[in-house]
Amino acid sequence: MKWKGLAYDELGYYRKAIDYHQQSLKIAKEIGNREVIAASLNNLGNAYKKLQEYENAKENLYQAITTWENIRKLLRNKDTWKVSIFEEQARTYRLLQQVLVAQKQPLQALEISERGRTRALVEILFRRINNKLLEEVIPPTPNVAEIQQIAQQQNATLVQYSIVSDNQLYIWVIPPQGKIKFRSVTLPKNIKELVKITRNSIGVRGRNSNNSSVKQKIAPTV
Repeated sequence: MKWKGLAYDELGYYRKAIDYHQQSLKIAKEIGNREVIAASLNNLGNAYKKLQEYENAKENLYQAITTWENIRKLLRNKDTWKVSIFEEQARTYRLLQQVLVAQKQPLQALEISERGRTRALVEILFRRINNKLLEEVIPPTPNVAEIQQIAQQQNATLVQYSIVSDNQLYIWVIPPQGKIKFRSVTLPKNIKELVKITRNSIGVRGRNSNNSSVKQKIAPTV
């Protein structure tokens, strides 16, 4: 069912793909296969996103994220599986950010970006120190208000970005005071042009500029 759904998705028959993804989800729930449940929810979210049915997409993607995170808690000693799960989980984070931005909810997308960044950081630490207790001490992901508070406390402009697809970059600029600014940038092939476009999009000049009072902290995410 899963592969038929993906095949129809690739062909652009999204309604047919949704039918198969729903069948796959139903079977996975009946047999208790959490990984297929999460993958089916992710695929449903992606298909609804392509149909621009963003509420349905958002609902399924949030459920997928919750399922992925629950799976990881059960895989304490299965590192190979965790790597595979992380790649799928990161994809779900990216899709949900795109859906939220399409719904004109960039601040909610920022929270999902931060949630994914926290997960990526924990994954890196886990691989390096192989601490089985690390999953139990994951710090809570900050919400928008807490991110703004960090900027105020440090008196610094925070810049967070998220690469959500091969050619799309999301950028949030969090100043110590004032509103958070959001930009969506289409990535060019030329990296120098990318740097120029990115700086222009977020209002940050190069090293030779006179705008030396602006402090930046760049936090990459998945």
